[in-house]
Parts: sequence; structure tokens; C-alpha cells
Amino acid sequence: MIPAFSSNLATGGTSPKAIQTVDLDRDSDLDLAVVNFSSDKVGILLNDGKGQFTDPITHRTQGRLPVTVHFGLFSDDLDLDMVVLTDGGGALELFRGSGDGNFGDSVLIAGGLLAGSSESSLTLADLDGDRIAELAVVERINRVNQDDAVGIYAATGTIGAATPEELNCPVSDRSSCE
Repeated sequence: MIPAFSSNLATGGTSPKAIQTVDLDRDSDLDLAVVNFSSDKVGILLNDGKGQFTDPITHRTQGRLPVTVHFGLFSDDLDLDMVVLTDGGGALELFRGSGDGNFGDSVLIAGGLLAGSSESSLTLADLDGDRIAELAVVERINRVNQDDAVGIYAATGTIGAATPEELNCPVSDRSSCE
């Protein structure tokens, strides 16, 4: 039987919307990243290995209303980087990781992904085999006679010089993506 575990943790902001578990400080235990929707922040809570967490280290997003956070390698330094998707204005932001649970200021990868769209989800994967992650973002269009899309974004070079490459790939007609 699994013992009951209960703890009330500060999230580093207001209106928590999403959470991810990942080892951010390379100590083999899972840390927490909490997306705080109303305060435009992501709170990082580092685990001490015994289920106790630090006070949150907060990172403010440039875009409003963050909805999700993911982690991946966007450079060859082997430190996990953080990607945040915001719903207010459709910003996709990258925070460069230092390997100890801390992150630098955000770099805007894409803003206003599609005017009139509402970004609802993203995933990370090495789509082109270069060992650096790309992002696939579901873009739900809020306009009549417009197809929803999947946007593919690649961080090229160093994160400070990230340049997005966007491929709008309509869900209803993928032939335009080839």
C-alpha cells in the first residue's frame, strides 16, 4: 500500500494551470515546474530527494496567460531548457537552462503565432535527427474558413540567437507541408 502523501506548496504565482515533473538540477530526483496562468509566471520547485521542495524560483513570461511548460535540449550544452506557451497573444518562449534548476530570461521564439489563433498544446521532439529538439504546436484558428494548423518551430544555433522556422501545416491538407 502506498502511504498517503500530502503537502501544500507555494506555486510562485496565482491560478496554477499546468505542472511538469523533470530532473532540472541533475540530482536524480524529480523537480516541479508549475505554470501560473493569472500571474504570467512559471514556478520551479527543486526536490531535495525526500519529497521536500524549495520555495519556488519564479520566471516571468513575456506573453500573457501561460498555459503549458515543457523541457528539452535546444542547444548542445546538455542543460535542459524550458519552453512556455502563452495563450494571450500566442507567444512561444524559451528559457535557457543552467543545469542546476535555474533559467535565464526568456527569448521569444514566436509571438502572435497566428493572428486570431488560440494555442492549446505543444510537444517536443527531435524531428530532424540533429539531437536538438523542435516544437510542434497545435494552433486552433478562431476565424471562419481557416484551417487549424500544427506549427513546427526550430531553435537554430545558440538560444540567444534563436530563429524560428515555421511550417504551417493545415490539419485538413498536409500536402502543403511537403
